[in-house]
Amino acid sequence: MTVTATISNAGISAPPLSEILVALQNEYQQIFGPDVYLGSDSQDGEFLGIIAQLINDSNATAINVYNGFSPHTAVGTGLSSAVKLNGLTRRLSTYSTVDVDVTGTVGTTINNGVVQDSNKNNWFLPATATIGTDGSTTVTATAETPGVVQSLPGTVTYIITPTRGWQAVTNPNRAAPGVAVETDAELRQRQTNSVTYPAQGTLQSIIAAVIQIPGVGRSAVYENTSGSLDSNGISGHSVAIVIEGGAASKIGEIIAAKKPPGTGLDGTTVVSTDNGTGVFTDVRFYRPTIRPVRARVTLTVLGEGYLAEIGNAIRQSVADYVNGLSIGADVYYSRLQATTILRDDRALTYDVTGVDLAFVGEPYGLISLPTTFTELATADVSNIELIVNAPQ
Repeated sequence: MTVTATISNAGISAPPLSEILVALQNEYQQIFGPDVYLGSDSQDGEFLGIIAQLINDSNATAINVYNGFSPHTAVGTGLSSAVKLNGLTRRLSTYSTVDVDVTGTVGTTINNGVVQDSNKNNWFLPATATIGTDGSTTVTATAETPGVVQSLPGTVTYIITPTRGWQAVTNPNRAAPGVAVETDAELRQRQTNSVTYPAQGTLQSIIAAVIQIPGVGRSAVYENTSGSLDSNGISGHSVAIVIEGGAASKIGEIIAAKKPPGTGLDGTTVVSTDNGTGVFTDVRFYRPTIRPVRARVTLTVLGEGYLAEIGNAIRQSVADYVNGLSIGADVYYSRLQATTILRDDRALTYDVTGVDLAFVGEPYGLISLPTTFTELATADVSNIELIVNAPQ
């Protein structure tokens, strides 16, 4: 048998260390005789073990190099290099952003404006922002500090850099939090989505282009091909796009460039975009409406193995399920209930006897939580209550 890595139609493969060692021992005994002792406690056996380990390490390196050429198997720096063939780069950590409505005198230009929320977080407006003909404009403000900066709707209301003609500011939606460096799994998914980018006039092309914008998180697109309002309330012959995060101006530019001709756009966020001829048109899309979820998990301890850390892990598991849902996805009671059972031996230390679920501000119930097409369910660990009962 061969002890090195080999490439076939199925890809690259290599024998395990144990088989490499056996092959070397057989070759050694053919030279010096079958009665040669090659146990791990002998000098010859130890020497063959070292050679086998070196061959195994070389095989692993060859496999990593081979896999590094494919976005599906590359990792780390190799994956960052592989996706460059698709024109992608790994996203670095980003700043939180929030859309703000700036109102005041028509034509007022705000240079390097700064606003603040109720938690004293500063948000930077674009270098220039001009109030439109209706006395307002929507721009995307960027947090002063990187990472997750939370801001609830209606909390960004303080003008830090007063400008003549600028009267008020507010944020109709919650801020889109910044993110950490893009993981390998996230980058692979974005690479898969990006292959539809060259298409023109398709919904997949719009989303594939929008997700390349820094700061964009989850997204959803809906189309109403009928001539009347559909069940979601989307206008006839129109497209509704829901986008989490990212600069509103860049999103508007991409939607304007890629939407099918003659198709209407629904949305509560409006961006004025130059169509390339100096004529500005309004582009509409939605920002997700955040629906915080709360839950109450009741359990009974089984024996003495239960620790407080296990309860924290249960709460985190519930929150992770909710926070992993897509825009417009319902919170299903049975699936959330399943997340209270940890996938290891820790689950043997307790028995879940009850789970209650509700949106924050609403009464508990044993029901799934429906969302509309623009809503996004979220959960904070602080809103996951745990009731621990002693064993009977």
